[in-house]
Amino acid sequence: MRRLIRDAGLPEPHPPAVIPNTMPALALTAWASTQPTGAKALHDVLFPRYWAEGQNVAEPDVLLDAAEEAGLDRTAAIDALDDPQWIELVRRETSDAHSMGAGGVPAWVIDRRVLIPGAQPHELFERVLEKLGHQSRPVSES
Repeated sequence: MRRLIRDAGLPEPHPPAVIPNTMPALALTAWASTQPTGAKALHDVLFPRYWAEGQNVAEPDVLLDAAEEAGLDRTAAIDALDDPQWIELVRRETSDAHSMGAGGVPAWVIDRRVLIPGAQPHELFERVLEKLGHQSRPVSES
């Protein structure tokens, strides 16, 4: 597994010894998706903090520092963490995914119509999006 991780260019995993409650990170990511910076910027900061550095993504300071590093407003992120609507949104989306047959992670729901379970090649996503009528876009380098 470690060889596959290295070959994929991913950081060496060092997750925390105790798996944290990731709901605060998921809720903050849901909020970030409504911001101009978007959720990807936050995800790109949180992913290595959790997997490579073993940081606890349930801790508010870890989340707020990550939000700020991702270009999000820290004060607005504090408000988002205190707003139960984001946790409720994550719960609703999780329930929807379960009702479509998702039983683990990763799993993606595309257009609220198609469930893609497990780690899949990029080409599968392209084919599904094309069948759903989406135009392909060049992948941006960021």
